[in-house]
Amino acid sequence: MKMLAQKSRWLLAGCLVGGLMIPLSLPAHADGEDALDAVARIAPEVFEEVAPLNDTQVTDGELLVSTDSAEARVPLNSGDQIRITDSGKELKITLPFDEKRVGGQREPGEPVQFDNGNGTSTIPVVKDDGSVQITTVIENAASPQSFRYDLELPPGFSMRPDISGSVAFVDSQGNVAGGVAAPWARDSKGQSVPTTYEVSGSALTQVVQHQDNQDITYPVVADPWLGIPLISQVWVTGNTSSWIVNVVPTSWGRQYNAVYTHFAHVDELRTRLNNNGTGWALNYTIEQQFLCHVQGTLAEPGTYNLESWRVGMAWATQLNTLFQCNPPRA
Repeated sequence: MKMLAQKSRWLLAGCLVGGLMIPLSLPAHADGEDALDAVARIAPEVFEEVAPLNDTQVTDGELLVSTDSAEARVPLNSGDQIRITDSGKELKITLPFDEKRVGGQREPGEPVQFDNGNGTSTIPVVKDDGSVQITTVIENAASPQSFRYDLELPPGFSMRPDISGSVAFVDSQGNVAGGVAAPWARDSKGQSVPTTYEVSGSALTQVVQHQDNQDITYPVVADPWLGIPLISQVWVTGNTSSWIVNVVPTSWGRQYNAVYTHFAHVDELRTRLNNNGTGWALNYTIEQQFLCHVQGTLAEPGTYNLESWRVGMAWATQLNTLFQCNPPRA
């Protein structure tokens, strides 16, 4: 179920009481919008494929969201960390301006909003795969441009940025423990706003260049999207002579798909197949079909079906309307 269907308030900056529109006491933004409404209007895709929320998941000062892929814990105070765990791996992330220790505001069934008191608000949105999209709403030209996130990664792992703008969490052996999708920012009219990540040690800073830009209409919405699992399910049908590898990617895996992330996708596919006792099913043609689907995932929202009898063809060659990630038979 999508959150936008659950909460029409996200599209209206108020609620109906006795036939009257009563404004809600949440941080105000352009045209009376609160931060949540601004995100829903400017970047509605943020609220696609989200995890259902309810008050039974609020415990020990945090919002606990368990999914089939991973578990996420979002604090109710901005001074505490977000935690994402999957298969023994854990990521811990602080929120911007965590030193303010702001108490979050939340309506039942909605994510937590933090008004940072400086013309910005932070809204962590948990997806149905346990990944977290930490949206920032920037109110005006006097608002900050830099948003720092301090990360605690598993032992031996560090952040590795690439030219696509995304960041991978890797160790010296090339193992992957999650990452951050390429940054984006968008103003109230849907125009892109220049933004980049800066990595320094364990700090990830998103810089949104909105000041001194007369073309920008506020508010501006930006985010880092962090996650661990790229794949939700993998199973093999057929036999060792002729088989199909079936792959269901996570929401995070569909987003984190730049060319420089391909190694992480293949690494996870290999691990999951080995764990299922079907590691033999991964060969060159299966791998290249898989990467073709990874790269073209936005055009194919379903399960990836990778067939052993197809000719081995580089993923970039089969990513077109002729082959559509289905090379001819060998």
